Amino acid sequence: MVQPTYMRTSGALEQYVYAEATNSLGREYPDLQLSAIVGNDSKIRDLAITVSERGVVVLRNQNINMGQFKYLIQRMGELTGKPEEGKLHINAIHPEINSCLGNDHALSDPEIYVVSSDHNRDKFDDYLNTKKKQFASRGWHADTSYENIPSDYVGMKMVKAPKAGGDTLFASCYGAYDRLSEPWQKMADSLTSTHHEPDIMPLADKGIKLWLGPRGHPENVGGKFEGTQ
Repeated sequence: MVQPTYMRTSGALEQYVYAEATNSLGREYPDLQLSAIVGNDSKIRDLAITVSERGVVVLRNQNINMGQFKYLIQRMGELTGKPEEGKLHINAIHPEINSCLGNDHALSDPEIYVVSSDHNRDKFDDYLNTKKKQFASRGWHADTSYENIPSDYVGMKMVKAPKAGGDTLFASCYGAYDRLSEPWQKMADSLTSTHHEPDIMPLADKGIKLWLGPRGHPENVGGKFEGTQ
């Protein structure tokens, strides 16, 4: 088995100041406009490597349009070894669910998943309300890890923010692993995990149309929604 070569940044983003959110996770670029680097593969590649190293990158007050944003996310994967057949992931919930939100063409694009509090309350029975769950951890997840081929990079653009609250929290599993003792790390190294999303298929019984594939990769098809990582 050929081991992948560790990728290093070229320095293309060195002109931009940044601040680390924590020691092991997160970085913010206060002055970087994504729309200004869409045509620059060196900067896109360095951004992709930075996201891989830091887990999440935050950029505020962006003026990038959704067409540019989609290109950027796809190009980040292509410049860091994404298979040719790999495209942007398509969420299993069909975009027709967005018809109640307006007629913007982005709302009908299968490669754009709209996160809406209206959906959460009215369509998904307040799915993320942890007060109704046995465990507060119910809302924690890794995006698309239930797919045979999970997506490589995920971009989120805030279009309408709540007046208060609504924060998204991020946790580093790499950081958690580094804090394990050596015997526990060896034990973890010997394991595989099966990620299953059992809440998608029942949505069809509620009249919600599903996208059963392919979802960004030819191997992401059907309604099993179970991947081994």
